[in-house]
Amino acid sequence: MTYARGLDALIVGHPQDPSLSAGAAATSGKFASLYGIPAVSPMAEVMGLDRDLALVAMTRGRYHADQITVAASLPALARARD
Repeated sequence: MTYARGLDALIVGHPQDPSLSAGAAATSGKFASLYGIPAVSPMAEVMGLDRDLALVAMTRGRYHADQITVAASLPALARARD
């Protein structure tokens, strides 16, 4: 991110902790349970977003999370905007 900041480049990230989401096709919930879809805990997104936002704060780079799928991620986004 430090290198990207020097270029004024925007980093687009998919906020998800890969160690928690391996093999998953959906976020856990009613839909995934109903259809038997391999699901990932919402915490995988929250932890990935926290990691990405910590790096943004450290490098002061530009960042866009490509998708937010769980409400638990919203407080981290609100803190980052302040």
